[in-house]
Amino acid sequence: MDPTYVNKNEDAVKQNHVFETLLSLAEKFDKPVSIHSRKSLDDVFEIMTSYDTKHALLHWFDGSKKQLQKAMDMGFFVSYGPVMIYANDKQTLLSKTDESKILVETDGPVRFSRCFDMKSGQISFIPSVIFCASKILGKSFDEMASLLESNSNSFLGI
Repeated sequence: MDPTYVNKNEDAVKQNHVFETLLSLAEKFDKPVSIHSRKSLDDVFEIMTSYDTKHALLHWFDGSKKQLQKAMDMGFFVSYGPVMIYANDKQTLLSKTDESKILVETDGPVRFSRCFDMKSGQISFIPSVIFCASKILGKSFDEMASLLESNSNSFLGI
């Protein structure tokens, strides 16, 4: 769900239809879903109330504190990426996230400024994201990595 790419109302209708079709399949086959929800979190929350998806991830979470609380109340996982390293608002969101629902990611091919020299997202950024998250949550790097592994297994249902 992303209104950024909607040029006319029928595009939005198509996005909703595809989203709901994929949610139906995830529900039917008990599969996890990773949801792109840029500028559409409230719509996603509304639609998701009609589906029983036990493993839903709001990829690259970029909502408000209120939306984060709604995501936690609905049992969603949320992921944070390299921007968290230098964005205070993302660090605050991470600190308010249920630890059992945190995941991390890189989300290439987005380019990252500051400490990443405008490089596209790559797997090698993950240790920096984990290190930052560990400092925010008062954990060692290894404790944070273990938590993320456990959360990943939970999200994937393994």
